[in-house]
Amino acid sequence: MEQITKPISKILRKEMCDLAMTISYKTNMWNVSPTKKDISDCFLYLIVSYAESMNVSYETGLIKLWGFSYDQSDIKENIIGNNILAIYNGEIIDTLKTIHGIEMFEKNIKNNFDLFSFIKRNIAISPIIVSFDTYYCPWSNLFQKYHAFHYILINDMIKDCFICIESNSKNNEKLPFDGFENWRGHIFTFKLKKVTPNFFDYIHTIEEAVCFNKGNLIWNLNKCKEAFFKYNTFENDIKGFGNDFYAMPLIRSLKQLSDQRYCFSSGLGYIGKILNINNIFHNAQRSFSNCGELYNYLKMIIIKQILSNKTDFEKITNIIDDIINCETKNIKLIDEALSELRDGSSRISNIVEY
Repeated sequence: MEQITKPISKILRKEMCDLAMTISYKTNMWNVSPTKKDISDCFLYLIVSYAESMNVSYETGLIKLWGFSYDQSDIKENIIGNNILAIYNGEIIDTLKTIHGIEMFEKNIKNNFDLFSFIKRNIAISPIIVSFDTYYCPWSNLFQKYHAFHYILINDMIKDCFICIESNSKNNEKLPFDGFENWRGHIFTFKLKKVTPNFFDYIHTIEEAVCFNKGNLIWNLNKCKEAFFKYNTFENDIKGFGNDFYAMPLIRSLKQLSDQRYCFSSGLGYIGKILNINNIFHNAQRSFSNCGELYNYLKMIIIKQILSNKTDFEKITNIIDDIINCETKNIKLIDEALSELRDGSSRISNIVEY
């Protein structure tokens, strides 16, 4: 996404400061508090924080987090971490809307002037998720060190700054208006509505998740394993990061992949509880949790090898083989659970209201 560097005009800055003072008297601050859940995906983190603060459920959306891709379209200087993509199904927003009544409206804006104008018109209607560069987040450990695409949620405006939350802080933070001189143009707003999902809405969500991964997830994992054999070094992955391991794309991606498997297991648990069919998903939940542990184990082994300056790529690829076996088992268990549900669907009648 193109980075915008047009400075904030003095007139616009004064208007924003005046507006912030007006808002502080006319509205209450959006009280979206950071979730206490361990979620490394910055976008999902903000959605979960919003849902919890608004006291609405969101857990079915976690089903859409299962995915893995190894991008071979660009060698990217032999940096393995840049090619690992913790992708997930883009229909997560549709799932949140259909099953949980959380509508999200996406908008691309070209410059910081239009951004400020949009926030001016909409901050009293909804908290606003804004894409951002961690290089300009003063509270982040990446501040003025590394550029990374990121999201923050704006709760309010006071004086000359936004009040916001994001995944690297457990508190409301102050982001000066001037921080938006280098702004990326992607935003979301929220709206809640009443929905009445049925049994098949939930099951269709799981069906879409397994279809999304069949035929490509295992193939991509094998390509990733081949890359470790081919490059046989972390030299390019760690260049410029020192011991800031969680700033490295490789470590960040593995952390995210681990979290996504735990989230999927949690999503299955939620659906099982809602539909009173926990026993059907029990084995799949346990398998996804085990898979999350394997990605986390791979992450820790890589960190250990970097610290000791002793690489053992045979050990790493053996762990990836374990992951491949576990992901293959995940697909099989979900297929079996869906088959059992289809056979017994006529005996199950559940309508859930929010």
